[in-house]
Amino acid sequence: MSEKRYYYTPEIEEFHVGFEYQLLEDDTNNWEDYTIEDKHDLFDALNETTRVKLLDKDDALSLGWKPDQFTKEDFALNFEDEEWYMNIFPASSIPGSICLVEIGRDGYDTGYFGEVKNKSELKFIMKRLGMKTNLPDNHIVNDNTEK
Repeated sequence: MSEKRYYYTPEIEEFHVGFEYQLLEDDTNNWEDYTIEDKHDLFDALNETTRVKLLDKDDALSLGWKPDQFTKEDFALNFEDEEWYMNIFPASSIPGSICLVEIGRDGYDTGYFGEVKNKSELKFIMKRLGMKTNLPDNHIVNDNTEK
């Protein structure tokens, strides 16, 4: 039995190269998965009906996290090299709410604690912490430098 998925309409500020979203196809009226790879994809995404799946445990698992424990209310995962940990908590008791995420390195202080809306945002945070991700090397970060 699969877990219910929740979606939201992204803000323009969220779009970037590597951003994963769904587009409503006019001809089939079905939602299709897309990833922005260049400025043409960005233009298409901004001019169509889009949605993004809220972060869930399947997203974390797809990025290499391995389950440590799962509960109905929250779950904790260990990264594949076991040097990193991540705890994900619902920010609210309302189903489909944004998650609070804590990521840290064993033996060190927490590297990140805050809201994470989706898989693309989690990948960005992992890259900023120096973890393995598949974000493109030319992804522009918030401090106006290229990474």
